[in-house]
Amino acid sequence: MPIYYNGKDLSNLAIIDEKGDYFFKIFDNENQISVTLEYQPTLEMEYDYNDFQLELFDNNYLNAENDVFQIYDKDEKIRLGWIFPLSNLEGSENDFTDNLHLNRYKFVAFHLLLLAREKNIDLDTSQRLNSISDIYKNNPILLILSNSSISKIKDFSLDNYIPSLSKYGYYKQNEYENLLTLRSKNEYCLKQRGRADLNLIKSQRDINSNRFFKELFSKHLKSLEHHLVRFHILYQVIEYILTERFDVVFANLIGEYNAKKIIKNDFIEKINELGKERLNIRKVINCLREKKCDFQILDLERDCKDLLSAHNKKFKNSLGDLIYDVRNLIVHNYRNIEDSEIEIIEDITHELELLIINIIEKYYPQECA
Repeated sequence: MPIYYNGKDLSNLAIIDEKGDYFFKIFDNENQISVTLEYQPTLEMEYDYNDFQLELFDNNYLNAENDVFQIYDKDEKIRLGWIFPLSNLEGSENDFTDNLHLNRYKFVAFHLLLLAREKNIDLDTSQRLNSISDIYKNNPILLILSNSSISKIKDFSLDNYIPSLSKYGYYKQNEYENLLTLRSKNEYCLKQRGRADLNLIKSQRDINSNRFFKELFSKHLKSLEHHLVRFHILYQVIEYILTERFDVVFANLIGEYNAKKIIKNDFIEKINELGKERLNIRKVINCLREKKCDFQILDLERDCKDLLSAHNKKFKNSLGDLIYDVRNLIVHNYRNIEDSEIEIIEDITHELELLIINIIEKYYPQECA
């Protein structure tokens, strides 16, 4: 799926050296039509672009020239590649101009962008084309993955790292526009600036096998900004997880009862417990705590308590109970929310999003039944 110009397929590529200035030329099979772009980074040609993959992302927070990170699988401790904005390919005032390893990845990125393997690109023939940003508008984020690295990870799929990437504001480019300008998410993402790497966690579940989870990260969380809409969508993840847990625990109880490991009264009591949403949220959160969340859930606890206190609601200290009580307040008594409380609800919604991502990354109902 190459770049087209004047109806011609520009699928051929050459590098031109003009007294130390380098240019990439793409041209058609007859070499009648071509586009030549200046290559501004330091040229490091050691890597073969065939050994890498390119994915385009949006990020409305970490999109400055210096927002450059190495990407690691946190559990496997394997470097997967680099992520950086397109502007880093053209700027010369960033902190990475002399980074040998990154410059090798930039060389690969330029190749893959011009080969346009992911989609067809029809160039505007009325426009002068001098730089790569004349082809790829709006400063997309480039994720370059090393095939040799990802081959070390069993059943590797980038989509299973999308929840982890979304924590930092990275969403795959697609037909849904990234509309996010969330204050809480902005503050969280900008705290990553200055770090050398981002540690990602592979989801416990296959994201693409479930339409709800796939659309959650490909559409809903990148295009729906209102805190009330986001809160309801995120809470539906909890409800989905509780349904999974119910099925697993119920099947276990049936097995124990049929095997005469529990008596009828205990069976009935446990079934009744299983129908209590508050109790089951608590169990899921407690199980997640044992796996160690990678963000401070104390912030979520504090903000939930502050909101409930403002409405004279009694609450328990368990995070599962606090989430359930805030859910009841927002669903049943949102009409009583003051304008001054919107900011804390926005904070709670963002912190709930981080918690939900942790659940998707780490929670597996069979382990916590």
